[in-house]
Amino acid sequence: MTMATLHRARFAALAMSLALAACAAPERPLPDVSAQGVTLLAIHDGSRVEIGRDQSVEVRLVLPATNDYAWSLVEFSPGVLAPPAPSRFERQARGTNINDAAGDEVWHFTPAAAGSATLKFEYRHLRALDPSPKTVSFVVTVR
Repeated sequence: MTMATLHRARFAALAMSLALAACAAPERPLPDVSAQGVTLLAIHDGSRVEIGRDQSVEVRLVLPATNDYAWSLVEFSPGVLAPPAPSRFERQARGTNINDAAGDEVWHFTPAAAGSATLKFEYRHLRALDPSPKTVSFVVTVR
């Protein structure tokens, strides 16, 4: 076997293993868009969604009861989406929330004009300047 043939065989084996690994990688769940709009969760990080002018966007990010961290909106360019009202905290159901403290931070956005906008959120310790350990972002297109 020549050296060139050996390199081609190794390259083919590498290409095949990469193709198989890509097939085995779990896919990110896609958000459901309904007639009213779309609800985006942390598991939808990096998703691109398209909505109409009569639909809305709700972003729900989980806040555990065990720390002093909070989610905050850090990237938002008004124009495509109207600026949201302040976020609100919604406590999880009592049966799933032993400490009565865990819940979701919720934001609502409504369309203002056609175009695309990025929404980026950071999860960080309150009053800390350290880099955020978690970020999520979504691209919303209004048609």
